[in-house]
Amino acid sequence: MKEPAIKRTYVFIDGQNLFRSAKEAFGYNYPNYDIELLSKKVCLAQGWALSNIYFYTGRVLGTRT
Repeated sequence: MKEPAIKRTYVFIDGQNLFRSAKEAFGYNYPNYDIELLSKKVCLAQGWALSNIYFYTGRVLGTRT
């Protein structure tokens, strides 16, 4: 099968994992990132056409049971 000339990309982001990774890497205690800009930069670097962005996050509980 031949690869398409334009690769349409759908970005799926796990908000909790992104937040924890940004916190670990940069020390932020609050979400300090731009999902749209991040998605655009990755697609631009790969030569992909960004079609849509999906951001998922779960409910954060204060204590674990």
